[in-house]
Amino acid sequence: MNFNNPTISIIIPTINRSHLISRSIESILNQTYQNFEIIIVDSSQNEETKKIIENFQKFGKRIIFLGIVTI
Repeated sequence: MNFNNPTISIIIPTINRSHLISRSIESILNQTYQNFEIIIVDSSQNEETKKIIENFQKFGKRIIFLGIVTI
């Protein structure tokens, strides 16, 4: 473990916010500190959010998508 440059986890909960998720991800990716992972938890049925996140995932493994199905 590197105590001088720890990996941080950024968790973004979202529901029906496909129009905002790109802006959130881009803001995080543009930070000067780069040792992070982004975990996006989506509990909507909106496929658009998933598509947007999958496009970002093509550029690296630091973005994790958790689609939660609610009953």
